[in-house]
Amino acid sequence: MTLPFLHSIRRRKNPIFVLCALLIIYLLLHVSNYDAKDFQYQFLSGLTTAERKVPQVEAFYLDLFNSINQYRPLNPPGNWEDLRDKDKCKWSGDISVNDDGRDANERLSMENLDECFKLSSIQLNNLKRAHSGYVKNIRDKFDDKNERLTNSLFPNNVGIVTIGGGRYTVLLMTMIAKLRDTGTSLPIEVIIPPEDEGDDDFCNVILPKWNGKCVFFKDVLPDELNKKLMLQSYQIKPLAVLLSSFKKILFLDADNYAMKDLDHIFESEPFIENGLIVWPDYWRRVTPPAYYKIADINISKKKRIRNINDDITPPSYYDNKLKDRDHLLKEVPMHDLEGTIPDPTSESGQMVIDKVKHFHTLLLSLYYNLYGPSWYYQIFSQGTSGQGDKETFIAAAHALNKPYYQVTTSLGLKGFFYENEFRGIGLLQRDFQQDYAQHQLVKQTIQDHLEEYSEFKEDYKVADEFNKKLMIPPNGQPLDVMFVHASFYKYEPWDLYNERRYVNSDGTHFRGFSDLKEFNYFDMELFNFKILRDTLCSPNKKVEFKFYNDKVFSPEWDNMCTYLKDHVNFLQETHSEAVAKEEASN
Repeated sequence: MTLPFLHSIRRRKNPIFVLCALLIIYLLLHVSNYDAKDFQYQFLSGLTTAERKVPQVEAFYLDLFNSINQYRPLNPPGNWEDLRDKDKCKWSGDISVNDDGRDANERLSMENLDECFKLSSIQLNNLKRAHSGYVKNIRDKFDDKNERLTNSLFPNNVGIVTIGGGRYTVLLMTMIAKLRDTGTSLPIEVIIPPEDEGDDDFCNVILPKWNGKCVFFKDVLPDELNKKLMLQSYQIKPLAVLLSSFKKILFLDADNYAMKDLDHIFESEPFIENGLIVWPDYWRRVTPPAYYKIADINISKKKRIRNINDDITPPSYYDNKLKDRDHLLKEVPMHDLEGTIPDPTSESGQMVIDKVKHFHTLLLSLYYNLYGPSWYYQIFSQGTSGQGDKETFIAAAHALNKPYYQVTTSLGLKGFFYENEFRGIGLLQRDFQQDYAQHQLVKQTIQDHLEEYSEFKEDYKVADEFNKKLMIPPNGQPLDVMFVHASFYKYEPWDLYNERRYVNSDGTHFRGFSDLKEFNYFDMELFNFKILRDTLCSPNKKVEFKFYNDKVFSPEWDNMCTYLKDHVNFLQETHSEAVAKEEASN
């Protein structure tokens, strides 16, 4: 069995180290209660010293993955339900941000979350040792003040990063076109995983016209490491962020559409102050106390500091039992307590990151993701909606006591009704600069009326008092939509055609977005469907995508193109009505 940590030993060529290494191998194979296969990477099947294309960068990645492997936690339980006390845990799965009633609060309390995820002492101590060991290791080995290292890893200044490959490359045709339509001129890097190489038309012809380029794992990683990496979907994002050449980035998922010019976001106060901007999701946070023990984060059991996303109003305004310890532990959501990651959960389809300031954050996030399927995804989300990489960035920053700003304004949801059922299409995320400015204004407003906001108000509701009143600007208009994350019915035409999206049972077409007011009356559907029609079905503009290699010559391909053409015709016929401001609903 080849163990990756042996590479650093081999380079020393010291017989004492070799002897120690052999002894360690013997103990691991013959004494440990783990099977030998347990020590193989789940994400890396082996590692040998590679030829150095860019010596400092390749050495960094070899050392980084050796460190990740060195501090691997023990195997997870066979059944996550075994960690849940079935008699004491009140579990209902997803809890939305709109649910702040007594029952929801009790389910989200420290006492209940502790009963819903109970590690054995062996599991807790192992996870804690591995976590603390890795954090110490990255702080000792990879100094974020080492400009020679960070300049080698990130030689360029600012840009946009996304992930391509497979259907995501198809989605990028519309996503990047929309970016450029807003006036955003920042350079773009599309990170392509090894198994998804082959979209030569896109990488070599289309993307350069948009001031973009494809970056392949093999361009940066040592050859042996690149060949042996085995990553699942959610694990790719933190590595893609690291592999990009920019020091400061806007990360966007391939199905996320910018609605504003983003060229100056890196000059904004919240970004300069924090270096990490994240946006909220729709769900309440269910991370158990076990995580805070693993990461050695102290939670105050005596101090409530927020009510979901209201972190400004004095707690005495909505809670008259602040000195009651049982109340704080049993009836107050744990993530309202001091020391915890803020509620609600995060949505990582868009992030703004200073990679130098948050260098260690990214290294810890990578650790969480590489051990995500085995441990950390379940630890952060307990199987609730969206489980994956989304909590790993804010959690890593929080664990390392690094600053971050999570947008306060709740996300919006746009969609349509079909057969009396609402079908969501896109998440609406607000302008973080406007959100920050309003957040600061609310702070001052409450400070100016502190006596009024300190007296208990029995009928206080976050949605009414904070979201719909305080966080609405003086002009009464909602904050601008900065991103539309179309994560439900993605603009990938093969699936849209086969699932008959936006087509009634009688064959007539309909719009997914009926009210374009929050889009500033931009017809995103027409914009996207025209690009798809022209890119895939026009003889003069056709782009070849690897994703469609087994589909493009099938009879159904022509039917898909007919669907696209028919839908574009319908959208053009209804365009004037859709963008007419006086006819838009409020």
